[in-house]
Amino acid sequence: MGSLQNKLLAALILLLLLPLLFTLALLIRLTSKGPVLFKQQRLGLNKQPFAIYKFRTMRVSAPQVFKAAMPGDMRITKLGHFLRKTSLDELPQLLNVLKGEMALVGPRPYVLEQNQHYERVFANYHLRYTVPPGMTGWAQVKGLRGYVKSDTEMQQRVNADIYYVQHKTLLFDIKIMLRTIIHGFINNQP
Repeated sequence: MGSLQNKLLAALILLLLLPLLFTLALLIRLTSKGPVLFKQQRLGLNKQPFAIYKFRTMRVSAPQVFKAAMPGDMRITKLGHFLRKTSLDELPQLLNVLKGEMALVGPRPYVLEQNQHYERVFANYHLRYTVPPGMTGWAQVKGLRGYVKSDTEMQQRVNADIYYVQHKTLLFDIKIMLRTIIHGFINNQP
C-alpha cells in the first residue's frame, strides 16, 4: 500500500474512532497522573528516527534506563493492562501514519536499545528498514508479539518481518489488516 493510501485510510480510521480515542484519553487522564500520550524514539524507513505515539499505559516515574515491560510489571496501570491486552494503546500511531513516519502494515519498530542489540545479533535485521514500520505486521498476526524472552524468540519475529519485506504487495497488506481486525486485538502483552 502506498504512502497516500496509508494516509487516507489512517485519516478515515481516525475519524471513525474519534469517540473511542476521546473516551480512552479521558479515562487515562482520570485514572492516573501524567500525559495521555507516550512518545518514544524509534527508527523508521532507512533508519530515520521519529517519535512514536502510544496511549500511556505506565505510571509516570523518574527517567531511567530502558526496561521492557514484563508480565506482572508493577509500572503498568490497571487501565494500561486493558489497553495493552487489546492493543488499543497503539491507536495514536495513526498520527504517525498521517505524518508519513509509519505505515498501517510493516515491521513493528523497536526501541533504540533493542535495535542496537538486534542489529549485532541478526545479520539480516537491517532489511527491516527498507520499508516503513507498521502499526501491525506479519509477525504480529502470526502471534509473534508481546514480551520477548530470548534472541531465539526474536529471530522468529525478524524472520517474519523479512518475509513481509520480500513479499510485500497490496494484497498481502490487506490480508494482514483483515487478520489484525478479525483476531489481532487480543495478545499476551503485560
